[in-house]
Parts: sequence; C-alpha cells; structure tokens
Amino acid sequence: MSIFDASWIKQLEDRYRNHANYEKPAIYYYATDPHYELVRIEIEYWISQLPKEAIAKITPRLHAEKHFEQTYNELVISNILVQCGYAVEYEKTFSVNYNKLTPDWFITGNGLEVVLEAVTINPPPISIRERRRLGYLYARLGLIKSNAIVELDYDDRFSPDQQRSSEIVKALQNWLNNNYLQQGAKLDLSDVAFELRDWGNHVHLKYQSPATAFSLNLLENLKKTIQAKVDKYKILGKPLLVGIVPNFHTFLDIDDIKNALWGEEAWPIDWNNLNSENIMPIRKRNGLFTSPKSISSKLSAIIWVPKRLGIELPMPMIGIFPNPKAELAVNQNHFRNVYR
Repeated sequence: MSIFDASWIKQLEDRYRNHANYEKPAIYYYATDPHYELVRIEIEYWISQLPKEAIAKITPRLHAEKHFEQTYNELVISNILVQCGYAVEYEKTFSVNYNKLTPDWFITGNGLEVVLEAVTINPPPISIRERRRLGYLYARLGLIKSNAIVELDYDDRFSPDQQRSSEIVKALQNWLNNNYLQQGAKLDLSDVAFELRDWGNHVHLKYQSPATAFSLNLLENLKKTIQAKVDKYKILGKPLLVGIVPNFHTFLDIDDIKNALWGEEAWPIDWNNLNSENIMPIRKRNGLFTSPKSISSKLSAIIWVPKRLGIELPMPMIGIFPNPKAELAVNQNHFRNVYR
C-alpha cells in the first residue's frame, strides 16, 4: 500500500486547485512538490518496514494535515532505531490500574525495553494575517529562477505587504544575478537579510526560514510538554525516552538542544586579565536537567534528531542525553551505533 497514492494526491490537487500557493497547506507540498520527493521516498520505505497493524494506524495520520509532521517525526525516530536492530511497536496498548495508555513506540531488543514519545519543536505561532503575508513572500521567492540556496533572517515584527514583498524579490533577483557571489555572501535589506548558503542543481530558488532559537517561552513550553509526557507514562514503570525533532522550518542544531538541557553557555569575564586565552565557558543553571525546578526523575533520557541544513531529511545520527537524575536510567551503550 502506498501512502502517496495517485487517488489521494488527486484529491489534494482538486481540493486546492483554486487556492493561491501561499494559501495551500504544508501537506499539499509534501505530497506533490518535487522538492519533497526524497521525503516521500523515505516515508514509503519506512512504512514498508512496519507491521500491517502499524500501517493501518499511521496511514490516516499521514493523510491528515494536522498530524502529518508529528507522525513523520515519529517515523524518523523509529526508523533509526529499527536500523540499529531494535523492534518497535506503534501505539502498543498498556492497561494499568484501569488506564489504557498508548505511547508512540514500544522499543525492545538488546536487553532494552523502553517506551518512547516523540515531540515536535514548532516555531512560535503567528497570526493568520502574518502567515498569509509571509506565505505570499515565500511563494514569490520560490518562483525566482536560480540554483542558489539562501537563508532568510528577520525579526518577529517582519510582516511585509505585497508591495514590500515585490521590492524584496526584485532586490534579491538582482543580487543573485551577480556571478561573483560566494558562499556566505549576505544581502541586507534593513527589514530582512539573505545569506547565500550553497548552490545546487535545481531550477528555482530554495530558501530556508530563519532558525528558531530556544527562547525562554519555547524552553518553558518544551519543558511542560516533556513533563506532561512523564506524568502520563510514569505509571508504566518502564524507562521513558522523549524524542525531540525540530519542525521542518526551525533548523535547530545540537548546540541549541545542549543549551536547552544543560543551560545556556556564558563566558565569565576576568576584569583583571581581559587578554586571557584560558577563559572557558560556563553554563547557566536554567536547563531542563539543571534548573532548580528540573525535569522529573521519571524521565530516562532525551533523544535528539536534527535535520540537515538545506533539505528536510533527518540526519542519520542522533544524540542521546541521559537524565542525570533518572530513576530508571538507560545505558548509552544501547545506542552506541547512533550516538554522537
């Protein structure tokens, strides 16, 4: 059974035929855009490795706009673990004290028996008006004929109207026509900036949205989400892993997750020796594992799955960060094939 079968794709195309590009939901592009062909191929392969029961549950979730990316991220994590020799069961039902619980994955093998919940990190929500304005700009950017990959940078107040979007697109086109541009070149237009990240063999411009930093709100929301997972599944009495996967458009990296877990890096200043080369960074005690109100000891570890810069495919390696206060610890050696 194919996830991206012709009949479902035709339904999407018919449903959004008369919508402007920036009004079409993300799932439309994941299913139809050539840019996401590798994503579709990987999903089809991952699904083929699962039992029929799991496929029956996952297929309608991948066809639902509000569930697609979360389900995709669940598949990202499970596939990596399957490739390392573990058996995975999707939404296995556990009955405990009249409660029925269905964690995303139940993982067994190599002496390991743990439950795993996947969490998607999403950018801060924006208003419908802002989303449409940015969608219009992105649609215009996607029409530029160029084999460049650029990264945008703008602040939270950036909300260009159609005239401003046209001005931005024209300025970017003129800049890209410069044959002497090199990787790292930057175009600053006061309210938005572009950085040339790479060149490819594509016909139309590829772009990356601004990276979403671990703001205090995002960190607090992440902590609450993880704690909610812990509160829900601690009754199982099994090691609990929470897999964190960034949203397609956040591009958070390993340093971001370390800051979130262990605290932000800070550089102490020795006013008596400002030229010292031996100054080492320290971490503030504001991480999920280190703050005074740190995450529950019922959490065994965090699994981090980054994405490659420039495309939406997950990197083949993951990071595992054991909770130093975990009651049910997980030995990192279980993940030696994927740990980095």
